[in-house]
Amino acid sequence: MSRIAPTVLFIFLSVLVLGTRPVRADEGDFPGQGSRDAWVRASVFFNAAIDLLDAERVDEAIASVSRAIEIYRRRAGEDHPYTARAEATLAAVLRLTGDLEGAHARYARALAIQE
Repeated sequence: MSRIAPTVLFIFLSVLVLGTRPVRADEGDFPGQGSRDAWVRASVFFNAAIDLLDAERVDEAIASVSRAIEIYRRRAGEDHPYTARAEATLAAVLRLTGDLEGAHARYARALAIQE
């Protein structure tokens, strides 16, 4: 079993703990400011990050989830649950790479949003 499989499970569990659900681009308007196109782009980047991680393409997964975070912050806001979920996902990937400081900061940010 690779190191990736436990991380994907950890991401799934993080999403459950944070109380968010998977991204669905067909749910209407973006949950914040902006267009449905922005919502779809953010969803694509987030979902691609999970697929890239599963394929053990960690650097590309980091870039993809980081792009999703940028869109979520700009369009839904710093305190939106989707921003938190993406932050928690990035934290899990950073933890996998050994960047414990970066992971801690992202987890702290995700948890602060949920409080």
